[in-house]
Amino acid sequence: MSLLDYIAPQSVESNELRLIHPRIIDSQTGKPHITKINVLSAEKINGGEETKYKLIALLGTRTIYLVEKFLKWNNADQFIEKRNVFKELGIPVVETVRKIDRRRIVMTDEDQKGVIMYGKKRLRAYQNDPLSKDPINDPKFVNIIHNHWPEIKAKVTDWTNKLTQEGHHLAPDDIFENFIYSDGSWKFMPLDLSQARLHKRERRAAKINNKALKEFEYVMYNLYKEIKGFTPPPSRRILFFRDPIPDQWWEL
Repeated sequence: MSLLDYIAPQSVESNELRLIHPRIIDSQTGKPHITKINVLSAEKINGGEETKYKLIALLGTRTIYLVEKFLKWNNADQFIEKRNVFKELGIPVVETVRKIDRRRIVMTDEDQKGVIMYGKKRLRAYQNDPLSKDPINDPKFVNIIHNHWPEIKAKVTDWTNKLTQEGHHLAPDDIFENFIYSDGSWKFMPLDLSQARLHKRERRAAKINNKALKEFEYVMYNLYKEIKGFTPPPSRRILFFRDPIPDQWWEL
């Protein structure tokens, strides 16, 4: 993709982006600190309801890899606040988020760490095309679930309880996904915070978080089932909560 087709930089001639650090105040100006980067390339990411680009940029002489997002449901300050609140509650979040302007942010590009994500999108892909399965990384996911599911569910339940107690809730559709890295490490992290909400009534937060927790287990169970080659459900679509989940399914 040509940078001329890219909708981003404040200065098209230099492809320069100014990243705002809202929590770091410049001692001389009294305003948030600004870091300038030069965008070398931009590639649009297909899918999702928010426009996103993968960026390769220079920070001084260092090459960095970022994802730029054009926000639909939040302004940049709201998104960054959610990220910081989740982090303070001990919930894994993207490493770095910076503001460009009111509706645009950049984030760390997890793909550059050699990450493979297991969640709803991968489940749909496997259900639609069983031949698309990943023979290298699928066994890693199966081993993680088989050996650690009770601890994983307990930890995710603890995170959702903390959110509920504060009146916050997860996005209804973008739940926790399994991030597996090329170095063998892994974690579970919310895929996207755009539709998460802060400072709602605890009762409403509890309803949404409890549903998200059930959906999370349903997706993990069905991914595990697809990869292990169990008999598929009557419908290839994700039918949340309709098919009963067997007891101790991770040991099957």
